[in-house]
Amino acid sequence: MVSGKIYCLRRGEVCREEEALFCGADRGGAEAGGAGVPVAELIRQVGITEQTLYRWKKQYKGLETDQVRQLKQLQDESARLKRLVAELSLDKTMLQDALSKKL
Repeated sequence: MVSGKIYCLRRGEVCREEEALFCGADRGGAEAGGAGVPVAELIRQVGITEQTLYRWKKQYKGLETDQVRQLKQLQDESARLKRLVAELSLDKTMLQDALSKKL
C-alpha cells in the first residue's frame, strides 16, 4: 500500500482503499472485494481492521466505484474550502483588530 492507494482486486487498477474493497463487491454478503476473498484475508491484504471494513461497508453501501471516488473528491474539496474560510476569517479578524487599535 502506497499513500492510501492499493491494487484493485477486480479491475486491475490502482485506486483508494475504499474503492478497492467495493469494486463490484457483494456488499451484503460475507465475502468482500468482489473476488471471493474472505473478509479476514481482505483486511490483512489492505492493512485495516475489521471494524474499519464494516464502517466503510456501512458508509459506501450501494455506491459504485466511480461514485465513491466522486464522494471522496467532494469531501476533499469541502475540507480545502473550510480551511480557506478559516484562514480568511482569521485574517479578517487580525485586520479588524489592527484597525481598531489605530483609531
